[in-house]
Amino acid sequence: MLIVRVLKMTLGRARPDATSLPDFGSEWAGFSWDAAHHSFPSGHTADIVISTLFAALLLRNPWAVGVFLVWAGALAMSRLALAKHYPSDALAGAVIAVAASLVVLHYWLLPRLGRAPLGAGVQWWTGARRR
Repeated sequence: MLIVRVLKMTLGRARPDATSLPDFGSEWAGFSWDAAHHSFPSGHTADIVISTLFAALLLRNPWAVGVFLVWAGALAMSRLALAKHYPSDALAGAVIAVAASLVVLHYWLLPRLGRAPLGAGVQWWTGARRR
């Protein structure tokens, strides 16, 4: 989320409902403290994609994963429908979330699991094996 927040403030893309350009044109203001210029990337989409990926990893239930994916897609679409984000904002938020999740999974979670499947006698938060 730090990456998303820094990009929002640094790039300063106006939200579709806050732009002064006709037809919801995109304008980039550069660094801005104003939330009306924090459109790119979508933080809500990044949040839900990260939550979906890790819930899927923990639950490993195809039906639950399907529900989570539908929920994530609906939330991303709602940001577009409310004119709070452009499609590229939602896509960028999702891409950043997937990339960050893969980094956390590869460099933090899997080493603590010892490459063992979840629930296989490993305390994932410490990497220690239960006795």
